[in-house]
Amino acid sequence: VFRDKVQPFYHMFHDIQGMRRFCYYATGCLWTLLVWGFFGVAVCRIAMIRLTRDERIGIDDAVQFALRKMLTSLGAFAIPFLTVACICIPLGLAGLLMTFDIGVVMMGCCWFVVLMMTILVAILLVGLLFGWPLMISAVAAEGHDSFDALTRSFAYTFQRPLHYIFYAF
Repeated sequence: VFRDKVQPFYHMFHDIQGMRRFCYYATGCLWTLLVWGFFGVAVCRIAMIRLTRDERIGIDDAVQFALRKMLTSLGAFAIPFLTVACICIPLGLAGLLMTFDIGVVMMGCCWFVVLMMTILVAILLVGLLFGWPLMISAVAAEGHDSFDALTRSFAYTFQRPLHYIFYAF
């Protein structure tokens, strides 16, 4: 299941054969996020109401809640993606600058900044890789904003990794 859901993201960066194929896979990625954001919130809402309050919630109520929280669930995914994109733009420009001799000297002087930016990108992507299911459940349980769902999922992923691995198994 994991490979099938990640397939558009994999092909978007590995099978680039022109802008048309890239846009095709980017659309597939957006559709995957929309489907997971909508149905994931609806299913998690039904499960959480049943488990926490021992009440039954109808599918129509869960779908209405998921429709109201669609942008919130997409925003929880979008914040790390957009942050990584904004960090990668200067890193790409630094890579282009390093094609010149003077650029290598300039980047050698501020290489620690490049390393710190790269570590930040790695932390964001690892948190997104392991925390995306928790983002959906945080939106379904709390119903707050995207940043709240993001911080809750990242906090659980990084502060309790052994619990997370245990629950995953």
